[in-house]
Amino acid sequence: MDAMNPRELRVMFARYSARSWYRLIADAKNIKQPAGYDQFKVIKEQLVKFEPIKFKADQFR
Repeated sequence: MDAMNPRELRVMFARYSARSWYRLIADAKNIKQPAGYDQFKVIKEQLVKFEPIKFKADQFR
């Protein structure tokens, strides 16, 4: 579910019955994240590690 948003999934399941869609949603609600897993912590760590690149003005001439 991280790679696709619900709208994209809905379009993908459009050719199947509505029951398939609702079964997928019911199964997704039962998924448990590993204990201590925090998506925002991962994002924050990557932002802290980020080092911007500084270009010189005349570098691309």
